[in-house]
Amino acid sequence: MSPERLAALLAEVSAGAVTPAAALELLRHFPSEQLPFASLDHHRTLRQGQPEVIFCAGKTVEQVVVIAERLVAAS
Repeated sequence: MSPERLAALLAEVSAGAVTPAAALELLRHFPSEQLPFASLDHHRTLRQGQPEVIFCAGKTVEQVVVIAERLVAAS
């Protein structure tokens, strides 16, 4: 999650546009998420200024798709 997206989410909670429970669900895997075949670092953008990358070696196409979907959903 980028700093801008996190700030926007907090502003939405403050304004009442998003419930705390909904925000908690969005942050559930923050800062990381463990899949059976990969560890996703959703906090990398905040720490490093660059988003997570997908190391594809040894993964199936289906696994890479799942990883990409999870990274996009968390961004």
